[in-house]
Amino acid sequence: MKNTDKPISKIKTNIISKKAPVIWRIRATAALIAAAFPVGALFAFHKIAALILGAFVIITYVILILFYFPVLYKSCRYFIGESLIEIKKGVFFRKHTQIGFPKIQYCVFMQGPIQKIFGVCSVRLLTAGSFEIMRDISAINGKKIKLIVEQER
Repeated sequence: MKNTDKPISKIKTNIISKKAPVIWRIRATAALIAAAFPVGALFAFHKIAALILGAFVIITYVILILFYFPVLYKSCRYFIGESLIEIKKGVFFRKHTQIGFPKIQYCVFMQGPIQKIFGVCSVRLLTAGSFEIMRDISAINGKKIKLIVEQER
């Protein structure tokens, strides 16, 4: 089924922030630093196991930074139509969701500390049986989406 809705002029088809990969890199770096502590503790007991685990953590970090995040950025798409919101996301497991405005029961605008610094947010759309999250979109677009959803319900 093709979507024939026209996009609302104030919101673009792809509204994920260009700052999203930077935020993902910061989160990955924080996870790398957090993983260094157990690896260091393991080094006191099993040096070879700690070296193997440390190498695995560093290789995973490099793969995330160089390959996964750019592909993830290109694969996330949001479309705000006249009667629905369409969300496409995922790298390994693609997910395509269409939610009509009447089905949305509640819309939540969320900003964590890192998101606030970079001027981005996440918008959670709650329906009767599930929810979808539009991650790392600009805060301005997030507020517009919340207003549109509240007006269209």
